[in-house]
Amino acid sequence: MYPDYSTSNIYPSAISSAFAYQGSYNTVSSLEPGNGYWLKFDADGSIGHIGPPITSLEIPVRQQWNMIGSISQSIPVSSITSIQSGIVTSNFFGYQGNYVISNTIEPGQAYWVKVNQAGYLIFTSTAIEV
Repeated sequence: MYPDYSTSNIYPSAISSAFAYQGSYNTVSSLEPGNGYWLKFDADGSIGHIGPPITSLEIPVRQQWNMIGSISQSIPVSSITSIQSGIVTSNFFGYQGNYVISNTIEPGQAYWVKVNQAGYLIFTSTAIEV
C-alpha cells in the first residue's frame, strides 16, 4: 500500500493550499518526497509524520531557482552531490521569518537553491540503520 501524500492527510491543519514552485507557483493537492512546498497555518506548532524513513533521494532541479524538500534525517549542505558533473549551486536558503542561508537541510523543511543547469541533486543520509 502506498502512503497517502495528499496535502489534507499530511497537513490537516493547514489553512491554505500547498504551493510548489516550478518557474511559477502552482497549487498541488498531493505532495512528493523531495519537492519543497509552502503552506500557511494559523498557529505555530509541529506536525509528526509516521512512515518509512526516506534516507536518500535524487531531487530533480531546473536551471535557475528551485524549491526543494528534504529527506528524513538532517544532512549538511556540504554532503549534497549531483549526478551530472558541473552543477553549481547557490547557497541553500531556508525561511525563518526571512530568508537565511542554511548549512544543514532539515527534515520537513523546504529550501530555495539556484543551479546553473538542470539535473539532479543527491541527498543521502549517513545515518546507520539498524
